[in-house]
Amino acid sequence: MDNSLCMQRYMKWGLIIGFTSDFVPKLLYKMEHGSLTGYVNDSLSIFATKHYKSTLKPDTCRYVGYRYPPDHPLAYELTPQYWYILCWQFIFLAIFEHFVFGVTKFISYIVPNMPQYIKEKVQADQEFIRTLRDRTIENE
Repeated sequence: MDNSLCMQRYMKWGLIIGFTSDFVPKLLYKMEHGSLTGYVNDSLSIFATKHYKSTLKPDTCRYVGYRYPPDHPLAYELTPQYWYILCWQFIFLAIFEHFVFGVTKFISYIVPNMPQYIKEKVQADQEFIRTLRDRTIENE
């Protein structure tokens, strides 16, 4: 397979794992706190439902995101935690891509492209062609 196609595939895998899953945020949370206890609460932002005109609602609701709460001076702005996680997602992408590419290169180095008996057959054929060429040059 072409190396550029392999690199594109590795990048897609890394993007899917790093950005569409909770793998990196959970990993960072577990490294900082020792367990995933409280992760869901930490990863959800608060929205004040008073901005809706409906009367059938709770006072607040939670949504996935890293934003300041409505009572903060920077209400609903992205927190530094968001940028920290985003930075680590890009770092994960680079590490994942290089790791997978290295493993595939190592495997391709260990597993030959051509079986040994075919290599020997090709060498024998090349030797035979060389001797035929030498004989025709001598006969001329």
